[in-house]
Amino acid sequence: LLCYCLALSYDTDGVFTDGVFTNFGGDELTDDGNGVAVTNGRGRAIGFRMDVRNRSEYVKLLHVAQTHSNHGDQIDVCFLNAGVLGAGVNVLQTGDNNDQHEADWRWVLDVNLFGVLHGLSVFSSVLAKQTSPGLLLVTASDRGLDIGGAPGCTAGYATSKHGLIGMCESLEGELVKKK
Repeated sequence: LLCYCLALSYDTDGVFTDGVFTNFGGDELTDDGNGVAVTNGRGRAIGFRMDVRNRSEYVKLLHVAQTHSNHGDQIDVCFLNAGVLGAGVNVLQTGDNNDQHEADWRWVLDVNLFGVLHGLSVFSSVLAKQTSPGLLLVTASDRGLDIGGAPGCTAGYATSKHGLIGMCESLEGELVKKK
């Protein structure tokens, strides 16, 4: 299970100074909703536990990132990477449990596709309004480019990663129209 969303700050020399990171479902990260700070003398990272399937969690993350930003409420970089493989989530199901088959598909798409959609919808509008430029990064993995899928790659995972590429290309067009 891998889901990260990083909202980062850099100083004027381009050196990373601050970051807010999340971990979907990770028991090792607990906090009170304001994040857990980790510092090393050169910068700090704020850990924030969230469920990427819920848009409201990204709204909370944005607030935490803006609260801890060195540049007022500016966000320099937002990195969205949500990925669960969904072992066995294929088009041709095995067994007779149709409800579980659909639930498995929904889980993979909720995390991998909608998780990133929520992050894009919350952060892109804020970054577009900032006085300084910001960067949105989305990881789709090579499964988003592979038509047939590698052995062991599930249909649900490949479908979600193809969807991310289409979503990001569409967002690019939407942002160009807004200028």
